[in-house]
Amino acid sequence: MPSVDLPSVEKLTSAVHSTFAAPGASWQEVLAFADKSVAYHFPVLAVQGCWAEDVKQVLKGRGARLSVFVGYSLGGSPLNSKVAEVKAGIEAGADMFEFLPNLGYLRSGLFTRFKDEMAGVVAAAEGKPVNAALELPTLSIEERVRAALLAEEAGMSSITNSSGWGMGGAATEEGIRFLRVTVSSKVGVKAAGGIKDLETALRLMSAGADALGTWSGFQIVDELKNAKLP
Repeated sequence: MPSVDLPSVEKLTSAVHSTFAAPGASWQEVLAFADKSVAYHFPVLAVQGCWAEDVKQVLKGRGARLSVFVGYSLGGSPLNSKVAEVKAGIEAGADMFEFLPNLGYLRSGLFTRFKDEMAGVVAAAEGKPVNAALELPTLSIEERVRAALLAEEAGMSSITNSSGWGMGGAATEEGIRFLRVTVSSKVGVKAAGGIKDLETALRLMSAGADALGTWSGFQIVDELKNAKLP
């Protein structure tokens, strides 16, 4: 891929939400990932809530925002527990949240309950951005449209095609384009799941992704730097 067709390293880096949510990850692994994410100048680091307070200390004064997962990885916990996760995240210093809504409400036709849950999490976040993962492969076309529109109505700052875990699967250009044309420009679109190489990252950004949720950001940026070498 010729360098003239490639974005700047800064543009790519600014889109990466460096994500580390591996179950059972040790503090040593989380710390190493956080330090490396800062060194690569990624603007957002997303971690599990149990590490939020510790990671916030690592990020202090270093320019990266902390995002905390809420309701992962199944989305079926009751609203009050999700609100408690958000409040705990705020106390720990979270700047934003990655939220998995209860898609069972949506698929049951309980649309008001689905929207109210999202709105409750947004309210608990006290103005901090909340990103909703919609697990598109689990939904029909009609359900996808309704989920995206209800997420915007509920005040979500951005939406994602997948949590990156379970049945959400890998991000696709089709899925990202669908999200981008379904919601207004007020709502960001984040791609997540299976983003492991530069070509995939660039295709998703071209399809309309404002952000890339990935734990492979280091490799992707290194690939871009190497591609730009004469």
